[in-house]
Formats: sequence, C-alpha cells, structure tokens
Amino acid sequence: MLHDYYGALLYEKPPAGFNGKSRQTLAVAKRLEDVLGANNVPLALSRAPFEREVGTCRDYALMLCSMLCHKGRAARVRCGFASYFGAGRHEDHWICEVWLTKARCWAQVDPQLDPAHCTHLGIGFDTTDMPTGAFVTGVEAWQRCRHGENPEAWGKSDAAGLWFVEVNLARDVLSLCHCECSDWDNWRDASPEHREPDEERLVAGDLLAEQWRAWVKAAPGCVAPVSARHRPGNPAWF
Repeated sequence: MLHDYYGALLYEKPPAGFNGKSRQTLAVAKRLEDVLGANNVPLALSRAPFEREVGTCRDYALMLCSMLCHKGRAARVRCGFASYFGAGRHEDHWICEVWLTKARCWAQVDPQLDPAHCTHLGIGFDTTDMPTGAFVTGVEAWQRCRHGENPEAWGKSDAAGLWFVEVNLARDVLSLCHCECSDWDNWRDASPEHREPDEERLVAGDLLAEQWRAWVKAAPGCVAPVSARHRPGNPAWF
C-alpha cells in the first residue's frame, strides 16, 4: 500500500489524480482484491510506489493484523495518537499490536513506517516493537487528558481537543471489540456544540476508559472478551 498523504510527499512526483484517490474504508478482502486487480503478481513481491493501493494508517494496521491472525498470531488494531509525526504533538493514528508469547506482553507495530517514512521523520526506534510512549492508545489518551494534560495537543491537523480524544476513545474500544470502523469524514462534521463534551459524555468516557483499561490489564494476551464483541445494532456493551 501507499499512504494517501506521505506517498506524494516521500516518493517521486505522483501521477495525475493521485491526490483524488478515495479514502473509503474497505474490508481486507476488498483491499486485497483491488491490490491484485491493479497488479496480479504475488503479494510477497514489492510493487513500485504508485502501483500500490492507496490507503491510510488504519488500512496498514488492519492489513497487518489480518496477516498475523491468519498465521495464528494474537494481534489487534489500536486507534490512538502517535508522538513521532511532529514535536509536541500527538497525531491521530492507528497501529497494530501483536502478542509476544515469551515476553508475555504486547508489542506495538507501525506497519506504515517504511524506510522512507523513517528517514523523513528521523525515526530511529524499532518500528516492530516501539518504545513506550511513542504511541498512546485512545483509552490511555482520554485518561491522560482527563488528568491534566492539554487536550489541544491531541488531534489531527487543525482539529484537536477533548472531543477528538473522545472520538479515538470510542474507535479504540470498537477496535478491541473487532469492529475496526472508521467513517473518515464524519468526525470532521462535528458542530461547535458537539465539540464541547457535556458532563454526561465526560462521565461516560471516564467509565468506558476505566473499564477497558482494567480489562486490558486483567487479560494479558487476549484480543477481546467474547461477551464484549460488537454486534451491529446491539451496542449494549458501550
């Protein structure tokens, strides 16, 4: 795949129409179908940058997670914020976590960070086992902001604040429940009044974050509790 923003920034001049490529959320099966439809060579062979399927960080994370699960590895997608895209900023981002059996811990992996990304961003850490704090999950981000950190430093481009952290809290919990959703443009349409969480939303966010933080600590190595798996039309767990 090729990132919809960094692809045009890090490689040679993109072909006409590249910036207009869709950011539509696709299932992995459809994404692979499109990859092979554009160039029907084995998936293990690298494609030239602009012969790849255009996607976003979520697509990279979901693709890697799917591959790992296909190989029998415990893996899960996480939505949150990365600290390595700009100094003093926590940028909206998605990664994959894989369970390391011997170490009995989750390793955070950013499959978007190829050598071109690492050179451009000055990244020197292991992108397949990132150091603590490089990526902050939506659950942790909410709790950090609720305990004094400036929420305006968490977001995407010119959109930031506690309302945005709330968005990624919800998307992170949904990912833990095997519902790696992303209606990419809906959050951008949030009206001014919806960008100011009221007391009810604050309390709900605190409860949600604490419940899932407690579960993650209590169930190391688990992808999600069966009883909490999301069922369309039945979001009672939320």
